[in-house]
Amino acid sequence: MYEKHPKKELADVLVWLSQKMQCPFCGFNRNLAAAQIVPPGPNAPADVLMHADCADCRSSLMFAIKVSGRDVHLVGLVTDLVKGDLLRFQSQKLLTSDNVIDWHNYWSDFKGDIVKTLGF
Repeated sequence: MYEKHPKKELADVLVWLSQKMQCPFCGFNRNLAAAQIVPPGPNAPADVLMHADCADCRSSLMFAIKVSGRDVHLVGLVTDLVKGDLLRFQSQKLLTSDNVIDWHNYWSDFKGDIVKTLGF
């Protein structure tokens, strides 16, 4: 009979991922040792969130991994966030529809210098 061992299952997934991980931009084989597990925040969407930077072209990738018995759910996405950004955003409040509407109204009526306003 199959017994559940979540830590072993996750370790197996991480080994498999390290063998399959390639940069979607330059094709460089990533080294999982360079990937970092992001500590879970209050709104963590998965069992494990990982962040990795390509050693060749410096693009960043995030992986959300959920292991449930023999099922492994893996979602990867290219991002411009560095690990520090992820940690900072985890502690922020979630956006609401009111936040989005306020943001839209602000920029719809904006007549100033966008570069100066955003501080670039």
